[in-house]
Amino acid sequence: MEIIKVLIVTTIILTLLGILSLRKPDIVGADFYWSKYKWFYIPKYKKATNKYYQHQIKIIGIALIMSAVILLVFMITCAIYPPILSVF
Repeated sequence: MEIIKVLIVTTIILTLLGILSLRKPDIVGADFYWSKYKWFYIPKYKKATNKYYQHQIKIIGIALIMSAVILLVFMITCAIYPPILSVF
């Protein structure tokens, strides 16, 4: 049953990353750099402004959500019929 827990966590992570990619593609595709402030460095980022690049990130988000759905179907199948795990 530990594989079910791992699949649940993986599904949640993939879904959250997919939703973030769809809703905020400029944050996901940001270029990070270190900026010096007084005597220490702080992280800053430039937002992605290229529309083609943002559409690619949205397509990746859709793919992440689709893979989460496939994992969810596999997890439900394993919960209903556990002997299928002996195939793997």
